[in-house]
Parts: sequence; C-alpha cells; structure tokens
Amino acid sequence: MSYIREGNILVHHSGQANQISSLRAGIIKYLEASQFASWNVLKRNIGGLYTTLFDESSPGENLEYKILYPLLRAGVIETARRPETGKLVYCLGPHSIIETEDNYAIEVIPAKNLCRKIDRPQMNNYRNNKAGRKDSLTLLKAIPSLRTVITHWAASETEVYYIYERFEKNHFKTARDRSLPNIYTNRDKIYSNKYIRIENGMLHLIPEIQDNIDGFNIAHCYLEIIKRHLHFTFNRNNKELICRTFHSMLPIIICRALILCDPPVLLDGRIYGNGNMTINNITEDHVKELIRIFGETSVEVKK
Repeated sequence: MSYIREGNILVHHSGQANQISSLRAGIIKYLEASQFASWNVLKRNIGGLYTTLFDESSPGENLEYKILYPLLRAGVIETARRPETGKLVYCLGPHSIIETEDNYAIEVIPAKNLCRKIDRPQMNNYRNNKAGRKDSLTLLKAIPSLRTVITHWAASETEVYYIYERFEKNHFKTARDRSLPNIYTNRDKIYSNKYIRIENGMLHLIPEIQDNIDGFNIAHCYLEIIKRHLHFTFNRNNKELICRTFHSMLPIIICRALILCDPPVLLDGRIYGNGNMTINNITEDHVKELIRIFGETSVEVKK
C-alpha cells in the first residue's frame, strides 16, 4: 500500500489522491482566511474543481464524504453556529496534542494542514499548558446508543414512497413494502426529507445536516445493525479492532474516540480512507461500550 503526503499527513495513494489533497487544502486555506464558512460557501469555492474530477452520481463520490468528513473525523475542522442565525458553519479546529502509549505525541496544527510526531521533551512543555492524553473510554461512555438517539427524533406519520440509498448511482427505488426497516423519502428529490423506519415499525424524521451533522450517519449505521451487518471485528490477542463498515459513515464523535485509542491513524492515512479501518490498543472495555452503542450483533469477537 502506498501513501502520499498531505501537509505532513500521509494519505492513502490513488489516482485521485493529489486532487483530493488539493481540495482539502483549499477548504483549510479558505477557513483560515474567513474563520467561518457554511458548507454551501465551501462547496462553491471547491465544487467547480470537484465536478471536473469526480462524478457525484457514482457510489462513494459524494463531495461531503470524500472531502469534508475526513477533515471532521481528524479534528482538522470543527462545526460551529452563527450566533445571529444559529446556522451551522465550519471553522478550523484547535491546535491540539494527542499523547500515545509510546514516548511521543502527535501534534495537529489545522491552520498549517500539519500533523507530526513530537518527542518527550516537547510533550513536557505541552503538559505545562494542560495538554495530555485524552481518555477514549470516558468519551465512549458519554455517547448514547444509536437507538436511543433515533427514538428521540421526531416521530412521523408521513406517507413514504421511495427507499433512499445515498451511495447508489440511482438514489431512489420505489418501496414495495414500506413497513420494513429502511431509509425512506416521500419524493424522489435529493433534498427531500429523509426518514428511518426502525424495527418496531416507527418512522422517525432524520435531522437535516443543519440540525445534526451526524444524523444520516446515525440512521445508516443503525439500519446496518437491524440488517445484522457487522460493524466491527475485535481480536483479543492483539487488541486490534477492524471497522468493517464504510467507516466514513461512522458518527464523527465515535471516530474521534477511536483515534484517541490509536493516534497514529492521523499519521499513516488510515483515517482518510473509505474502506476497512484498523484501530490498535482496543480493550475489552472499549468493545463493551461499542456493543452498547451499536448493538449486540455489531461486534464480532475473535479469541
């Protein structure tokens, strides 16, 4: 497997890797200059270049999931809200230090598109500024189960007619049995409301990105759980967790908790991929929390 360097971040190499790197760098540069920007503004500034390189109608080529979400997962950019309107906007993340199990830490400097190792003397300096190793397990314990989140979304009696599949070339399929768990919409329009029907038959409105940036990701992951598709495989012997889902669909806060278990994912490009992602240094307690969040059938444990 080969990688190219994005700033000081290694990114999995593909024929499009240089263009993807340029697009992400463009977002960072724009946010550095403007401080805050909505997704529509960012898309206008990079969308023209993107559409010359990618076909958004093809599976996995969605602009947000290809360009924006990897930066959010890595903490390079953050979400915020404009105080005067309450609208969702994006900004650069803070300069941060993440300690590892070894004698080094990883420094993330979003404004420079930089991710690098720092040694122990430098770590001691940062500790004086109240930096330190964050607790991934505490973070996971604070995350409610996906089912709890969804059942708190608005219930709906809307008549739905189409199954919505974001990563298929044809996003809309006529729903033959609308009582089955699935993601639905009442119109075959990309911006129409999306709903999830869960296993008890209830239909819930999926929040728009303005209200919950992870809304669709949560719905997608929960639907995979209902269909008994594995999300994770945990190997007890080497404490390795394989994220078997299309991991760009994992809720961002869960990705960040997993990064804290294995900070080198920020250096070697794993966090920027779209396939399986391997996370090291996972304990039985981490797995217990993942099962609580995702469900009993979501994790395969190997001895």
